[in-house]
Amino acid sequence: MAVLNHVQVIPTTSAGDVCRRISESLDRRADLNARYVNVGIEGSIATLTGHVSSWSERMAVERAAADAPGISHVDNRLEITGTPL
Repeated sequence: MAVLNHVQVIPTTSAGDVCRRISESLDRRADLNARYVNVGIEGSIATLTGHVSSWSERMAVERAAADAPGISHVDNRLEITGTPL
């Protein structure tokens, strides 16, 4: 006897919901100034644009976006200004 599992899990999150979750995640981080970060969602890809003040901030924003439900790839286009904004 064999058991076949044809269950597919399809995420039901909308682009707006994913953007909101990423923004809320960034706002909760005291060590980040995400005021100048923009998040765009197309399918399962998050595109980050704007400015951050350090490499560690850039990576933290990327991690927050990658951890959002429904995101499979992050296109990180954030620029590092080198000074707090």
